[in-house]
Amino acid sequence: MKLSLSRFGSILVGEAGLVWDDPLRHRQIPLDQQGLEAIRWFADAKGSVSERARAVEQLGEDLVTALEALEIVLSEVSPRHRRENLLLRSWGEWSTHARMYHFATRVEVGEEFASTAQNRAMLRHKRIEEPPPSRFPHVEANALALPVPGAVPGTPCIDVLRTRRTVRRFAGQPLGGAVLSTLLKEAVGLSEARQRSRGDRDYENFFRSAPSGGARVSTEVYLVARSVRGLPPGGYRYNPLDHTVTPVGRPLPDEELAHALGGQTWFLDCPVLLVYGVDLPSLVWKYPHARAYRVGILDVGHLSQAVLMTATALGLGAGFTAAFRESVLEGALGVDPAVNALAGVCGIGHPWDNDPQTQGLHE
Repeated sequence: MKLSLSRFGSILVGEAGLVWDDPLRHRQIPLDQQGLEAIRWFADAKGSVSERARAVEQLGEDLVTALEALEIVLSEVSPRHRRENLLLRSWGEWSTHARMYHFATRVEVGEEFASTAQNRAMLRHKRIEEPPPSRFPHVEANALALPVPGAVPGTPCIDVLRTRRTVRRFAGQPLGGAVLSTLLKEAVGLSEARQRSRGDRDYENFFRSAPSGGARVSTEVYLVARSVRGLPPGGYRYNPLDHTVTPVGRPLPDEELAHALGGQTWFLDCPVLLVYGVDLPSLVWKYPHARAYRVGILDVGHLSQAVLMTATALGLGAGFTAAFRESVLEGALGVDPAVNALAGVCGIGHPWDNDPQTQGLHE
């Protein structure tokens, strides 16, 4: 009978030393020197798949049996080995890190959620002892005011849903500043801000047209302005609290932008691109567990759909991508990846359209 190391485990540094991390069973097993040496032996090119008799000869019956019981080492006929083979049919092409995160953050049978009462008590305590980080800065000295937002055409929502399409061919025309202002206000601006008090502290709750996990409004929006009337080319951060943009970066030349977006040159004809990031401190404050990263990515998806719908209602074209080089955009927009995790880019502009009846919607 052959034995091999589990392909869904890895050695990590735990609080008390090295551990074997098993994301499928949500456990970390402390490793002593003997255990580490045994894992190294199995990981060796000649020992990664070994006859059990040879493993026993080298490591001893007790140690091999213990490794099997802990599912660090698997026999070819074990249920765990069969399960891993099935999972690898879907997950094998992705990295070990992707597999580890996904399975480690699943909620399994028997794992408990905090009750509503427990959550409320925890939040009451945190708001007093550890107030949430300020979500949006108030008026910044170098912030630029946007034009007064206009009205969105009264197209029924169901018609907007049915007509929305990803656009990758743009007319290369400038975008009106008022149109951009309307898009930002309706899609990513604040629809409501509530002032509340808890103990001797005041705090704010913010709301957008798109939902966000725990009402944390965790999606940060940056702009790469290329051809917007009244807005100099460059990088900006949008502040929905006062509907302004703050300069944070220089203009990106075509070659650099194409490189940042993985060679997707169709973005170069967009007068403006929105870059979405997950504000990590706002999520961690309420959800101090790794599963909340999923919430942040979902928040970006919700907000992105609001942008796509609003752009469609305004007669604009828009296309989303998650294929980009984070480090290039972080450098261009002054983003700290320890605080803000970039998650997507949306190009917006006038679609390639020769119908004169639709041209007025873009001005």
